[in-house]
Amino acid sequence: MRTAVRGIAHQVNSSACRTVVRLRLESVTRLPLVRFAGIGTAATLVQLAVFAVLNPWVPGLPANVLSWTVATLAANATQRSLAFSVHGTAGLGRDLAVGLVSSVLGLLVSVLIFGILDTEDTVTGLLILIGVNTAIGLSRYFLLRRWFLARTG
Repeated sequence: MRTAVRGIAHQVNSSACRTVVRLRLESVTRLPLVRFAGIGTAATLVQLAVFAVLNPWVPGLPANVLSWTVATLAANATQRSLAFSVHGTAGLGRDLAVGLVSSVLGLLVSVLIFGILDTEDTVTGLLILIGVNTAIGLSRYFLLRRWFLARTG
């Protein structure tokens, strides 16, 4: 009998814990920064994959620019709608332009670093891209958040 009661109590506690964890995760994923980071992470993975594929045949700098372009175009539109909940075509051109300009900063920083380091090593190039994308990503989030809050009131 005691074993059955303990088993039921354990199931209730486990179920309650899972519910609390699920509710906490749901509330966290509602935060724009978390959604922005998720989209940015996915875009960075796309950029890293494209860079890793190109780099054996294309030097680091051009591979960086091409991989950045592919990832940025996809990420800016996705962040507008999913991270900042801005939908429709009103202001779409300006929003994407602001996203693109803020992304160019990341490209310029990574181009400068590639120019200074002049590395052809793929692993080093990937580490550079991760570091630059993380720093620029946080800066972009706060810039874009301010832009969308000012625009949508």
